[in-house]
Amino acid sequence: MQLDLFITAPSSAPALIGLTVKLERPGDHCCDDRVVIGSSKGPHAASLYCAGCGRHRGSLPAAAIDSIIETRQRFGAPEIITIRKRRLKLFSA
Repeated sequence: MQLDLFITAPSSAPALIGLTVKLERPGDHCCDDRVVIGSSKGPHAASLYCAGCGRHRGSLPAAAIDSIIETRQRFGAPEIITIRKRRLKLFSA
């Protein structure tokens, strides 16, 4: 059934809800470069909202949430976590 596509495994995102992180994505501008991690919406593990105005800025996949939690457990909580958009690498033959 197609509704099964929206059933997700329990997420560890609740541990990060309310955490403010820095968002670095070229071309994505708002009043602040800081976002607050919010609860999940649909198939996403967590949502991101502008820390300044509350506008929805995007979503985080479960892999990103797990990576943040693992990094904090292994190295401690940094002063600020920065989330960057992946960049494409172009290779020439």
